[in-house]
Amino acid sequence: DGERIQLGRGYGRLNSSAIRSSMISALKAGQGELVEGVVSQVEHGEGYTQVKTTQGQTRRAKCVVDASGHYTSQLDLCAGPHRRWQCFVGETLRCRQPHGYDLGTAVIFDWRLAHEGEDGVPPTFAYVLPMDEYTLMVEETVLMADEKVPLDAIQARLEGRKKLMGLEGAEVVGEPERCSFPMGGAVPVRTQQLVGFGAAARMVHPATGYSVAFTLNSVPEVVARLKLGLSCGLAGLPLARSVWECIWSDDRLRQYTIYTMGADVIMSLNRKGLGQFFTAFFKTPMSHWTSFLDRTNTGREQVMTGVAMWLKASLTIKLRLMWGGIVRGGLKVATAAIASVALSHKRPAAVASSAKHE
Repeated sequence: DGERIQLGRGYGRLNSSAIRSSMISALKAGQGELVEGVVSQVEHGEGYTQVKTTQGQTRRAKCVVDASGHYTSQLDLCAGPHRRWQCFVGETLRCRQPHGYDLGTAVIFDWRLAHEGEDGVPPTFAYVLPMDEYTLMVEETVLMADEKVPLDAIQARLEGRKKLMGLEGAEVVGEPERCSFPMGGAVPVRTQQLVGFGAAARMVHPATGYSVAFTLNSVPEVVARLKLGLSCGLAGLPLARSVWECIWSDDRLRQYTIYTMGADVIMSLNRKGLGQFFTAFFKTPMSHWTSFLDRTNTGREQVMTGVAMWLKASLTIKLRLMWGGIVRGGLKVATAAIASVALSHKRPAAVASSAKHE
């Protein structure tokens, strides 16, 4: 509601096509083979996994990694919470006159009210990323919902946002971004022979939807674990279990429990409460909130961030956090928090650039 916080960090927009091209080039440079097809069947044997495609192709390997995204049906999951949804609509706008936004500053989590009346849509916020003097990207986002929110309803919110910003007459350049994706939910079983990675392995942050930085940052560690296992003669299930313990270590599972509690708290807040929540969050030391978002923190550091935020929060948010941790989370969250503080930890690898979408 008008309060601004200078975060002092950079923010960028990913070029998905460029990332894909770079990965394919790296694959070919490493003498890898790119096979196009749709996986129809995965079969496991002692020391190998075999994959068949609808095109009739068959490939066998000592370890297979499923990085096919949110909707894979090949991985077994533990019992756990249901998945929630983040939904957004974004447009790149070209203005007739200079838009007036600072070219060196991006805006995130703008929770100002951009619509009139009740429309049944959960609270939304805006991202604003100036591209040049006349061009900027504006995106309206539902941070979290139990079900998919109709994108046309979010589009209407975006139109209200543009009016609020004085951009209602701007030209839309290119195709708008319209997307819904799941976040949170049950984590994969760590004793299965098929390894998951990225969104397939539920690596999306359950409270924010961020995933790219964490996923890319995890690649070297996972590759190193695969290489070590292969050099030690591991294959099949023993190799897969070793990699799973790298992706979902005990500490990361404890963190996931606490992140999920935070998601429950966020779901309970109205627009005003969300503004108060993120004001308190971003007033913690930068090292706290950045590592919380990109998940380079240890469990102990995650708990310390929560404590720092609680001390800076309004009474309303303090009570909500206590409700989430004690009433809603109960023994599971308490156990995760205590173990996170008490047990030794290994700090994750250095952070990649913070980014939003898978």
